[in-house]
Amino acid sequence: MPRRGAQILLVDDEVEIQHVLARTLERAGFQVDAVGSFREARDALCECRYHLLLVDLSLPDQSGIDLIRDIRGQDDSPSVIIITGHPSVRTVTEGMQLGVRNYLTKPISPAALVDAVRSVLFSDGVLINTEEEFIAELGQRLKAARHAADLTMKAVGERIGISQAQISQIEAGLSAPSMTTLFRLARALRVKMADLFKGM
Repeated sequence: MPRRGAQILLVDDEVEIQHVLARTLERAGFQVDAVGSFREARDALCECRYHLLLVDLSLPDQSGIDLIRDIRGQDDSPSVIIITGHPSVRTVTEGMQLGVRNYLTKPISPAALVDAVRSVLFSDGVLINTEEEFIAELGQRLKAARHAADLTMKAVGERIGISQAQISQIEAGLSAPSMTTLFRLARALRVKMADLFKGM
């Protein structure tokens, strides 16, 4: 589920398309603001920190590429997905040079839109799982690391001073390890704690 405060800015001057895309993303659980011009987008960006911009290339006052180029001069600029009804090699190339994360051609299916947005936001660390899913994923990663180290639960438990039953509960996602226990597990399994949390 999206983290509280995650924001998407949709920039498209076609009101009907803007409405359909915004509604699709809102139904998927995202928070969306929608505007129809370069100027409105700049104003919105001054008022709110957005994690992702969906930018149409054809805007009434300046191009979507102009907007992307403009925000790239800022610190901590948001990720960008281009949406366009008129794809071209030139705009794809310009977009890539400006660090655009994806390029969607209209008409965009709801599934393709949501998948593209989720992919970027997960990659950026903006999306998080529920607490239960987080604990379950952490348990699976610890179990995989233990198997990679060719260690039994008993052997790991003996190394760090906890019971085999506790390790079983952690790996099954039924119990969250304390930071101290997690640190000891990571050392025993010879994995970095940062790697255990990567992409979560």
